[in-house]
Amino acid sequence: MMAIELRDAYGRPLDATQAFFHTLGYALSMTTAIVQLGSAGLMCVTQRGQGLTDLALGTVMINRRA
Repeated sequence: MMAIELRDAYGRPLDATQAFFHTLGYALSMTTAIVQLGSAGLMCVTQRGQGLTDLALGTVMINRRA
């Protein structure tokens, strides 16, 4: 819908385990205000706009390839 893909550090799509931990990290950051603020701050200052969960797992969002 938004033409983006979530990829791991090697450029591959996430497997089930990585997707689970990414979802778990996202849920944690959405339910804990201080973690959410830290994650939002990281998105503003990191080169790739990665939040806390993305930095911890080595994941990144990219534009979908044609």
